[in-house]
Amino acid sequence: MPHYSFELHIILVKFGEQPVHMTKRVMDIYMTTIVELAYHMAKSYIDKGWTLESINARDFVFLSNDSLTWYD
Repeated sequence: MPHYSFELHIILVKFGEQPVHMTKRVMDIYMTTIVELAYHMAKSYIDKGWTLESINARDFVFLSNDSLTWYD
């Protein structure tokens, strides 16, 4: 199975405030827990009344070797 990395994009909204956009590059092993990962990234905002508007996975990069990471 090919390995890959992707960018997780989260948009948070709160009435009367500018939306907050958070991003994080993660490896393929997190694809099955994408909602939980997004929740933990945004937890401090959610605790203050912000709402998750969207969660997106973008910019997939497929790796040519199983031993590579996005740092290689």
